[in-house]
Amino acid sequence: MGKLYHFDVKEESEGFRRFMAQLVALYQSPPKQTMCFEEPENGIHPGALEILAGEFEKCPVEGRGQVILTTHSPQLLDYFDSKAIRVVQLENLETKIGPVSANQTDALRNRLLSPGELLTVDPARI
Repeated sequence: MGKLYHFDVKEESEGFRRFMAQLVALYQSPPKQTMCFEEPENGIHPGALEILAGEFEKCPVEGRGQVILTTHSPQLLDYFDSKAIRVVQLENLETKIGPVSANQTDALRNRLLSPGELLTVDPARI
């Protein structure tokens, strides 16, 4: 304990480098007001997604800024509560952003649907 270990990032996988870069962004000092991550799951080992999701959720709670994510990953979405999920829809050339529909929120609360299934089984609606 208390030892520093050095490693050459060039020898690490692309996914590990992306994972570390996202953590560095979340813990930068001074913190940013808002950080946006597009498909942060790309190249990340599925076992690391829970850790990453937890860090994204802790960021605003700990005063390190708001985090906005876009994802197409049912696995990553499963780590978030429906209250944190926003749906983006294009209607008549107008982009609308809002919470998950009341019916889908009820299905999530009653565990009839998982958050990831909003991307696969029952597409998310406002």
